[in-house]
Amino acid sequence: MGMEKLFFEKDQLLYDVGQRLNYIYFIEEGNAVINFNGKEFPLCASTLGEWALADLESCERVMVEKGTVLLRYALSELSSRDCMSGISFFDMLCSVTQRLNLMNSALCEISDSEQSVKIFKQNNPSYSYYYENKVFSRMLNVKSLYRMMCYEEAYNELLNIQAIDMQDDYSKEIMLWKAIILSHIDYAKASEMIKENIISDARGFGREYLEYRIKKEKSFIMDLYGKNYMHFPGRSIIIAEGEKCDGNCFMLLHGGLKVSRFPGKEASFFSTIDEGEVFGESSLISELPRQAMVYCEYPCDILVLSSSTVRNTIDSSCDFGIRLIKNQLYRIRKNYIINQSRKITSQEERISTLLKLFGEKFVKAGVNKAEFSSITNTSLSETEKYMKGSGFLFGSDGILANESH
Repeated sequence: MGMEKLFFEKDQLLYDVGQRLNYIYFIEEGNAVINFNGKEFPLCASTLGEWALADLESCERVMVEKGTVLLRYALSELSSRDCMSGISFFDMLCSVTQRLNLMNSALCEISDSEQSVKIFKQNNPSYSYYYENKVFSRMLNVKSLYRMMCYEEAYNELLNIQAIDMQDDYSKEIMLWKAIILSHIDYAKASEMIKENIISDARGFGREYLEYRIKKEKSFIMDLYGKNYMHFPGRSIIIAEGEKCDGNCFMLLHGGLKVSRFPGKEASFFSTIDEGEVFGESSLISELPRQAMVYCEYPCDILVLSSSTVRNTIDSSCDFGIRLIKNQLYRIRKNYIINQSRKITSQEERISTLLKLFGEKFVKAGVNKAEFSSITNTSLSETEKYMKGSGFLFGSDGILANESH
């Protein structure tokens, strides 16, 4: 069908919440206004309707202003690398990111990183920021020595970690690194080790991405072992709200992560990050400070993606451009559903709805009673009362668990 140019002679509704879309649009001239959860945001020179890519119902209401010119594209137009007559997947990703950032900023102001970490650690003293973790720092040193081909020094540092600071959290990674360093790893051996120790447990987009990069370039093996693959022990802060973006975003390979923001003197828990999900890309693309605190209750494995890696992968693969856009849309939709669920008047129904939709994800991420109370907007004393019969409970450690386990 190709591209069509649409001219609006009056203010007009383009699409609404709950609607499934068949087209993607670009604002060539004029403006559109997006309404998300009752808040309005004006947009210009932006793509719209990306929900069609993910085959999701729209979570936003879009009004087009009088005099606006839109370019309308059928989904079949997305098959080429150049996407839509000069509008790239990266442009589309930037548009979705802009909307996500507008929605986040409308919820509350971004705290500075020092304040957010201080508040968080006052209530969670057992958590550590990654650079404060001695074992984590020494593992980074091992990787740095390995990249410089200082194999003996890297191996000795591993022995020092084992002798002094050995933690179960790092035992698997240390054994893997011993094998890598002793064999001065070649590409074929490294590929097999990645498949056995990293890819085998990865899910979704994370697994696809690793397999794609291994097939595409050998240099990725060195990057992966040298700096890109990071193991975090349980109770680690991975990103602090308000900190300056370091030029990287991240992909969760194994585990579950929690996301909180700091509108006041207490953390407000509002979401989780699932295996295969990319996070931190909003700040990477927009060059804004980090929008939220990301942390883990349990050990997790994370892939670090640089700005150039993200851009080059999108430019070389339409599929990965689409997947990153879908990643953003799923997050917007998850936030929308959580916000809508929190508006349910009945506390029992509110808790039941959130557990039905996100209970397993909350368990995987290790959501505790205070965090669950925050997201359900229910007092601590009433939280367990309304959970009865839901199939979930809080264990003796205060962490959400399946009742059957």
